[in-house]
Order: sequence, then C-alpha cells, then structure tokens
Amino acid sequence: MNRLETGIEGFDKLIEGGFPEGSVVLVSGGPGSGKTTFSSQYIWEGLKKGETCVYITTEESPEDIKEDVKEFGFDFEKHEGENLHMAYMDPTDSAEFILNDINELVQEKSPERTVIDSLSVLGSRWEKGNKLRSNISNTIKFLRENSTTAIITAEKQGDVENKFSKYGIAEFVADGVVLLEYISIGQEAFGNLEIRKLRRTDIEKGKYETIIENDGIKIGDQTLNMK
Repeated sequence: MNRLETGIEGFDKLIEGGFPEGSVVLVSGGPGSGKTTFSSQYIWEGLKKGETCVYITTEESPEDIKEDVKEFGFDFEKHEGENLHMAYMDPTDSAEFILNDINELVQEKSPERTVIDSLSVLGSRWEKGNKLRSNISNTIKFLRENSTTAIITAEKQGDVENKFSKYGIAEFVADGVVLLEYISIGQEAFGNLEIRKLRRTDIEKGKYETIIENDGIKIGDQTLNMK
C-alpha cells in the first residue's frame, strides 16, 4: 500500500509510515490545539516533494494563512499557482454551490494532497437533519472519488466521548480520526495527540505529547498508555 508521509516528526511511525493513499482523515480538536498547524505542515511536506496540493479554507483568508505559516518556515507563496492551489469557500454560500466548487477544484487540479479547514464552519451554515448528513458525506465522498489524500478539520465538541465533530457525522464517514487536545491544569498547559482510527493501518494506541516549535508541530513521548 502506498502511504503519504505527513512530515510531522514522530507521527508517521505511529501509523506505519504515513496516511494510506486516497484516505480522508478527520483532524479534530478545540481552539488552539494545533489543527491548522498540523494541516499546513502536511501540505508543506507535499510541496517539498513536488506534489500538487489544494488548501481550502472556510475561516481565514488564504493571504492570512500564508502569512501565519511563515512563522514555521513554510513558504506557501513560493509554490502558489504552481503546485499549490488555495481557495476560500464562503460558508454563507449554499451547500450545493460549495460542494460543486470543492469537487470542481479537486477534479481540475488532481492533487495528491488536499486540506479542508474547517468542516465545522461549513456545516454550521448548511441545512439541518438528513440534508446536513448527506452534504458532509458527499464532501468526503468527492475527495475519496478523486483519489486525493485529504485532511478535513473540525471542532471537537466539549467532552462528549466519541464525538469529534460538531454534528457527529464526519468521524463515521472518514477513514481516520486524529484527536488533538490542549489541556490546562493550573499554570501548566500541554498538548496531546491520539489516533482514534485509521483504516488499513495498525495504529499505535495511546496519547502522545504534541510540541509546537518554530519549525512546526512534533509528536513526543507517550503521555498515557491505553493499550
């Protein structure tokens, strides 16, 4: 099986060397947990390898993201228009319009790597009930059908066990779920990463320290054994 290295130090060894090619992985966490850093670093690894990458944002503008990732030495501007294609999807647009735009962009560029950051913002504007479920499912289906290896981000909703996105849908449809946590205890604060599932992969179970430094996010030692 072909796998795509994420470029996140210490992470790929937990997932047999990388994400399975063509998989869609949900990266979930609260504010400040490192979701955008994780996703940007994944894209940067692809750009360094000469892969075509698509980055879809629903919150920040592409210009703001390009400026933010410079902090870690990720020069997105150097690659934009060549093998990096960034797009802002306005969450106030209709679900049908956004779904068509995502599908057309991925079909046109045929990227090896895609990021959608974030699905929670899109879902908050989409129809409720069965229509919401089908819109989220179709987004993931489009990515999978176009053979791109994708990350979609979502806000973790409080402490609800086994619910990693606002609507509790994406985690069941996606091939993988990576949970990022940012925990404060008194004056101490630390981050954790846990791989909750990844199809076709023998994952390392447990919670692992996340360290964000000037060159990106790294995965440290196991902080809680769950085997």
